[in-house]
Order: sequence, then C-alpha cells, then structure tokens
Amino acid sequence: ALAIEEDHPVGMAVGLNNSQGDGKAHLVAMWVASEQRGSGAAEALVEFIVSWARDVGAAVLQAGVMESNQRALAFYRRVGFELMSNYHTPRQTSIGHEVVLEMKI
Repeated sequence: ALAIEEDHPVGMAVGLNNSQGDGKAHLVAMWVASEQRGSGAAEALVEFIVSWARDVGAAVLQAGVMESNQRALAFYRRVGFELMSNYHTPRQTSIGHEVVLEMKI
C-alpha cells in the first residue's frame, strides 16, 4: 500500500500472507514520512493492510517492531495490536530485540 499526497509518496506498508495456511498475515514493513506523522496516514495504511489480510482469509495480523522503538510500539498498540505472550523473536541486532505484536482481525 502506498500513501500519496500531491503526487509524492508519503507512506507505505507491505503485507504478506503466510503460505503455511495458519490464518496469519504479516505487516512486514511500514514507513511514513516525518512530516506526515500524526496526519492519519499511518492509520489509513494499517486499515488497508487489515482489509487486505481479511480478504486473503487471515484471522490474525502480526507485526514485528524493535523493542527500543517505543514510538512505533505505542502506535501499533493504539491501533489495536497487542504484544504476544511470548513476544521476543530470535532476531537480535545491535539495537536490541524485535518483539511481535498481533491483532485479531
């Protein structure tokens, strides 16, 4: 999904359907230009990915976020994602661990 304002991209989100058929889809990438943060663009992108995920038969949408990215974690929780009970993934980088959030759709 791409958010456009005055013919310029100001945000994007990418969803992937889980090929294992477990009813999960994944929000794997999201970006909103700094000048568009707080404009509703991020919420609209998530709504689009949720709609797409439902259309492909998913019951759950997951997203991974670096634990240190408190702004992103707060956003995802505000739009309906919750931390999974076992939320750390094996993925660790020099900036920390990735956590997994999930939204029942």
